Formats: sequence, structure tokens, C-alpha cells
Amino acid sequence: METDIFVNRECVYGGTFDPFHNGHEAVCLHVLKHTALQEIPLRVIPCATPALKRPAQASDDERLAMLKLWRKSQENASRIVIDAIELEMGQVSYTADTLSKLAQRDASLTTRVWVLGVDAFNSIAQWHKSDELIRCLNFWVISRLGEESISNSLNLKEATDLDALWQKGPGYFWYDDRLAYREASSEIRKSINQKPWPVPQPIADYIERHELYQASA
Repeated sequence: METDIFVNRECVYGGTFDPFHNGHEAVCLHVLKHTALQEIPLRVIPCATPALKRPAQASDDERLAMLKLWRKSQENASRIVIDAIELEMGQVSYTADTLSKLAQRDASLTTRVWVLGVDAFNSIAQWHKSDELIRCLNFWVISRLGEESISNSLNLKEATDLDALWQKGPGYFWYDDRLAYREASSEIRKSINQKPWPVPQPIADYIERHELYQASA
């Protein structure tokens, strides 16, 4: 593959991350280790107020701190960007608004691939300005245990593999079934008194030190 197709491109992975767990980490590492993407950065964006879920229990500062601690522990830290753009906007987090802000910040990035779980992709028709999103983005859809099928409700075109996804214009998705994770932040919050928690160690240490999620137990 010609490496120049990766110039001025990045992967973006957003979520509430309340807390960031082993499944989230697995997705990030899966993206980072892909041999064709050695020079592509991964932008991780914690949302402010989720549009389709309940608000986060941990504060913005706490969730951001946990992500930064996790990044610091990674050998590929130089390729990971923890971006507080949605927290700084301080409103309901819509991907369309985030894309607009990102474009204002750096117009040189010509292509962004949005990384998301199949459960999130299956709800994409409910996203704010979803018709605009598919004209701007391609989607790297990660399989997840418990979500056995993919629903292409907006009739996006399917790429045959990740390399093809990067070479296509916007409006494509690729379903990656090589990774499947079970963890859910809501279940971790409910079982916070049951250790070990399925979260990266720096985050486990932070949760314990700051006694987060005790009200959920």
C-alpha cells in the first residue's frame, strides 16, 4: 500500500468513558497496532453531555484525568491525543458539532475515520445531523459481544477491508470482527465494590484514590 494515502488523516474515538475500561483500551490498542496505520494518530475525545445516554457520573475533570493517566502509561503515547474539545464546548456532545470545531482548528486534515462499537453504529440514524456525518466521515466499526448483527440503517457503502476504507471517499464503513469486547461502563459502576475492576491499572488506582462511583454500588 502507498503510504501517502495516510497523509493528513487520523482516527477518532469518542465516548463518555465513565470510566474508560479494558474494552475501550482494547479498541485503542487494536487501532494503534494495525500495521498500515503506524503514522496515523488516534484522537480520543471524552464527551461532555451524551446525547443518547445518561450524563456521566464522574466529573469532566475526573474523566479527563483518567484518560491522561492511561495515555501516559502507553508505549504508543506519542500517537495518542486526549482531546478535551467536547468538554470545552460544555454542551450536549454532537459529533457533527465536534467535526465542525475540529475542522476550524485544523483544516489540513482531509480525512477522519470515526472508530466506534457496533452498538453505537447501530444507533447512528438517531445521531444529530446524521445525514451530514455520512458525507464527512468513514466509520471503522468494531464488533462487540452481545451485538450479534450490524444494522446499516443509513445505507452506507461497505468497504472490503481497512485499507479500502482509507482509500474511499466519505460515506463508507468497515465492519471489523477481529476484536470483540464485553465490558460496559454502566456495569462497572454498578459493581464498583467487586474487585478487580475491568479497567486499566492507572484508572483503577485513580478510582480507588478518589472513591469514584460509590453512589452506584
